[in-house]
Amino acid sequence: MGYYKKTIVGIPVFGSRVAPRFDCASKMLILEIEKGKLSNQKEINLSWQNPLSVINQMRSMAINVLICGAIPCFWMRILSGCGIKVISWVSGEWQEAFDLFLKGKLINGWPWHCRHRRRKGWRHKFN
Repeated sequence: MGYYKKTIVGIPVFGSRVAPRFDCASKMLILEIEKGKLSNQKEINLSWQNPLSVINQMRSMAINVLICGAIPCFWMRILSGCGIKVISWVSGEWQEAFDLFLKGKLINGWPWHCRHRRRKGWRHKFN
């Protein structure tokens, strides 16, 4: 977990679990990590915010990493373009996911997400 000296992690939550979808979560935990340990924790309300305003809020809070459930490719690309590392398709209790992240063992639940298969153009033969 040597990304930054101070890492700020955002986890959209539903109760005590990682929210099933990034763009439908009503709350997000903001967890600050210094020297490999949790130094500060707060919760922000995301109700009535569209995903773009959530991303702007994340940028203003200097969030480095987003741990989330499902996320549309469009939002994932915007987050990545903003310098936010996205670990997606994570499910279960947020505390377990966060502990795995601290140990460097949290991986994307579906690593092929957002890789579209490119097709060669269709060729029709008309007789």
